[in-house]
Amino acid sequence: MRIVLTAAVALLAFAVPAQAKDVVVYVCGTALCRVAPDGKGKQRLTRNGGYSRPSISRTGRRLAFGRGNRGRVFTARVAKRKLKGVRRIGAAPDGPPDATQFDVAISRDGRRVLWVELRINTVFNTIDYRRFASNFDGSGIEQVASSGGRPFVGWFDTTRILREGLADSVETRPDATTVDQGLCVPDPESEQNGTCGDHGPQAAFDPQGRHLRHPHVSADGRRLVATAYRSDEQIDNAVEAPGQLLLFDVASALPIRELTTGASDRYPSISPDGKTVIFGRSGSVRTIGVNGGRVKRVVKGAQPTWGR
Repeated sequence: MRIVLTAAVALLAFAVPAQAKDVVVYVCGTALCRVAPDGKGKQRLTRNGGYSRPSISRTGRRLAFGRGNRGRVFTARVAKRKLKGVRRIGAAPDGPPDATQFDVAISRDGRRVLWVELRINTVFNTIDYRRFASNFDGSGIEQVASSGGRPFVGWFDTTRILREGLADSVETRPDATTVDQGLCVPDPESEQNGTCGDHGPQAAFDPQGRHLRHPHVSADGRRLVATAYRSDEQIDNAVEAPGQLLLFDVASALPIRELTTGASDRYPSISPDGKTVIFGRSGSVRTIGVNGGRVKRVVKGAQPTWGR
């Protein structure tokens, strides 16, 4: 009887798949590294430099990132000790082939990549930052928000993006003073093709008027974290502006709490289970619970992204 039970337990253990392990990819020096969320098992993924803004799929298997001073977007598969299948995502065909690409984000399912390109508006003699998206392999490039914009990107879900702006329902609030204090899902049918329009939805709005950057939405779509900072600029083209971390309730678009209170935090990413936020601060990667609490240092580095 004992032999039969032992065999049954062994078969059951074999049949149950091993639990997926979370992985954090971040910029270490100017290269890319991976590490466990507790700081253990650090591995260098690249041997050269110039890397920035890694963005990982929820499964932790697909990665998008920037490289080079002028900004180039790449995708790759994350292996144990290196990146595989590295592919450059070309510039949008309606612009210069060497267009500067700002920022990058990969969708949760790893199928789509989002970035910003610089354009000179010859009509108004201004600079436009236009959002583009493609498939993971670089095919199917399309412009997903054409009017103006800021040099950062983010996904709302697997198909819809986020941008700065106020939907009509929020724009009438007395404390709505600048589009940079809000994040919305742009309406492609809006008058300016890619602004918030009358539908939105509005995903985040800071009544205190702080500008919001680099949003990340939880896997269940209920929470959003972003960097928030104060600025006197009505047209704010900041890329790397640090600040504090704000956690939002997506349904109401209002802040739940201030996760941090300093002015040196940036690039937050919510863990796959939605319980923790990882971010960069003063040359190190750190974490804090979505309910607040003590900030923990993970590893020396910057610009972390969390997958499984």
